[in-house]
Parts: sequence; C-alpha cells; structure tokens
Amino acid sequence: MNNKFSNILFALVTLVFLLIANTAFSITLTYTDGTLIDVGVTDSFKAKADLNNAGDPDVLAWVQSVLGTDYYLSTKTNTPDGAGWLLTNQANTYAFELDSADEYYLIKTGTGTNDPIYDHWIFKNNDSMLWAVLDLAESFDTFQIKNIGKFSHITETGGTPVPEPSTLILLGGGLIGLACLRRRHH
Repeated sequence: MNNKFSNILFALVTLVFLLIANTAFSITLTYTDGTLIDVGVTDSFKAKADLNNAGDPDVLAWVQSVLGTDYYLSTKTNTPDGAGWLLTNQANTYAFELDSADEYYLIKTGTGTNDPIYDHWIFKNNDSMLWAVLDLAESFDTFQIKNIGKFSHITETGGTPVPEPSTLILLGGGLIGLACLRRRHH
C-alpha cells in the first residue's frame, strides 16, 4: 500500500512540475481588454528567397521546391506596416493570429537599405498552430528580419495531410482485431 501511495505521489509531483515548466516557457500576449493569450513558442525558420515582386505562381513554385508539391498557398493577409502583428511578453517577439492551422506560413517583407536582400521567408509553425510567432532578435540563416513594419503580407501554406506511421499502425491493428472477432463468431 505504501509503495502504491509513493508512486501516485511521484506521478502527481512530476505532473505539476511539467505543467509549471510548460507555462514558464510559453509566449503570451495581452489583448487591450486584459485577456491573456498563450501563443505557443517561436516558430522555426525553414527557407528564404529573393523573389522581389513575384506573382503567386512563382511564389508557389518556390514554396513547393522547398516543402514539396503537396503544399499550396491558402490564405493571404496584407499586413502593411506590420498591421496585425502583436508584441508578446518577450522582447522582440511578435505574434500574428492565423486563419487556419497550417503547418507552414510565408512572410513577404518590403525592401529597405538596412534590411536583408531576401524578401520571402518560410517558417514552420511549431506549437500553437493558429499563431505565427517570430523573435526578430533571432538570426534566420545568418540574416535577420529587423523591422516588423516591413512586413507586407503573410500567406498561410496548407498541405495535403499525410498519415503518420503510428496512425496507420493503429488503423491496421484495429482492422486486424475486427477481422479476428468476425472470424471467431463464424
């Protein structure tokens, strides 16, 4: 009985520790009404390109060359002068609420004398799939996006869902189990 109690106590302490650790590293922002929103963690840089004022077909070709042909451009939102990007509780970190929970998103920046030569950036959405989260103090493959006001637009990049191997294994196991049950009843 004592061993069972110590196992339960250990599990509860571990759970509390994990919950506290998770909230300590999450990035939040506060709306004007005081509502606190957890926007997850900073997203991962994937690729950059200098496409200038390329049209959607050229941008799509580049996205597919980086991510694969299953990806497409879904929602495009204009963000002149950084409109829609909100400063979070971490310095230099901004969040943008996305329309859908896509795995990747693309940011187009305007050009300027102090900005990098690249104007298209792909990021992988890491945690909260409905928020794009960027730390402008980070270096993205030796380049930085220095000014949130240079963001021209954000495009969400959808993809055809591919089942994970574990999902296929569970599905296969369930079908085999059903076949065995049916066979057993006959």
